[in-house]
Amino acid sequence: MKDPKKGNVYLLIGEESYLKEDFIQKTKNRFLDESNKELNFISFSAKDSGIEDILSSAKTAPFLSKKRVVVIKDVEKLEERKRDILLSFLKNPPESACLILESSKESGRQFMEDKFLTALSRHATLFKAEHPSYNALDAWVRQIAASSGKKITKEAVELLKELSGNDLGVLSKEVEKLISFIDKKDAISLEDVEKIIGKSVKEDVFILVDYIGSKDASKALLLCKNLLQHGKKAHEIIGLIGWYLRKLLLAKLALQTGKNQDVVLRELGLRRFYMNKLAGLLDNFKIDELKEKLKLLFVAERSIKTSSSKPEFILDVLISRLCAD
Repeated sequence: MKDPKKGNVYLLIGEESYLKEDFIQKTKNRFLDESNKELNFISFSAKDSGIEDILSSAKTAPFLSKKRVVVIKDVEKLEERKRDILLSFLKNPPESACLILESSKESGRQFMEDKFLTALSRHATLFKAEHPSYNALDAWVRQIAASSGKKITKEAVELLKELSGNDLGVLSKEVEKLISFIDKKDAISLEDVEKIIGKSVKEDVFILVDYIGSKDASKALLLCKNLLQHGKKAHEIIGLIGWYLRKLLLAKLALQTGKNQDVVLRELGLRRFYMNKLAGLLDNFKIDELKEKLKLLFVAERSIKTSSSKPEFILDVLISRLCAD
């Protein structure tokens, strides 16, 4: 929501790049006509651009439009002198400008400890680009479908998350693909997801987790290479490995309470096909081992978003570590 006291100045923080790009696109659509959109939109890199050029663009009168949208990427990388100039400018920005200040800093402690960002927030409406929790992701997927007038069943959402991982950009594209497929149908079903997104990849990743459990790094790396060659993305593979390992951890913890194995697997909401597969993996992993492997997955997912290393390289390193003793 816009803070009316802060005009059309926004500060985007957080690591979820999809949400930030979506915010920028919606802001362009809100303020700019299609005919002159590109003439009244400009994006700067704070590190590589002069502050005078940035502010001159913000002061420039829009062309056949009421607003001009100016984005400053990685605003936290501005030099000290430039920071003071920007803060002074934000005390009285031109009415014709919409300024979007973007930072990759997290919205929690990193933001609170950054004096420059907190100073900016006093002049801007704050937008936190945070990835939804695993459970909140269901509502997010349903919202994407609803924006096109469609519904999606609970089972379809679960399978979509399992097959596509938790990357918002990937999930959004897959939902769009499903909406096109169902055409005039009101809702996306489990069968639609299986038919369009496919379940073969999930079965391949089960084999991959089996290799990880038996610490067979060479076979695991070879299978990863094959999945990548067939179009799967590194973050999708990591997401599916995480799905299996989380289910295994929950099952192991529940079994410690004395519950029957079949009961435990049913309580996890698994279909019979995956219940049988997970049952065969339970003896290959210890609880502490699963917790450590999930930490490695978390680090790898973050590295793909923030590191300059290639995702494929990060995946290879991850698989080698997951297979280590």
